Amino acid sequence: MGDPAAAENIKGNPWQYEQEWAPTVERRQQTLFGNLEEFDWRPLMKSVEAPALVVRGELDRPSVCREEWVTAFPHGRLLRLPGTGHWPFVERRQEFFAALTQFLDDELGA
Repeated sequence: MGDPAAAENIKGNPWQYEQEWAPTVERRQQTLFGNLEEFDWRPLMKSVEAPALVVRGELDRPSVCREEWVTAFPHGRLLRLPGTGHWPFVERRQEFFAALTQFLDDELGA
């Protein structure tokens, strides 16, 4: 998180369960991403006709993925939220939901 104090905004405690503890998450991610190294999803994304809003907390890594997702989707848009990490909807709640609402209004013609 860009602002660790924003963790106070999280309802509940996602870390109370063992499957969310760092050692467990790290093992799971190594297994998952180790098997996906050769998978290239970008050609498939070009066939998605629905609009896509890609949200990027600028401190989250790897950032290059978000840029590639936006260009891979035919109707992709990028929302950058500076000073945020992996949970921009927690760290900059008002900005995130205002942008999401605007995106949905634009796309749904509201």
